Amino acid sequence: MGDEATRVTPSDIVTPRLKDLYTNEDMLTIFTLEFDDLCRKENWVAPWRRG
Repeated sequence: MGDEATRVTPSDIVTPRLKDLYTNEDMLTIFTLEFDDLCRKENWVAPWRRG
């Protein structure tokens, strides 16, 4: 599929997506929350805390 002479590196694929994480308000909020606060916000319990 596509031109065999072209190559795409993992960085070419991942870099634009990483940049989006810092420009999206919702994603930025997630990355700046403390882990425990994020778990509470998402109503999620980490597997190592289940019991």
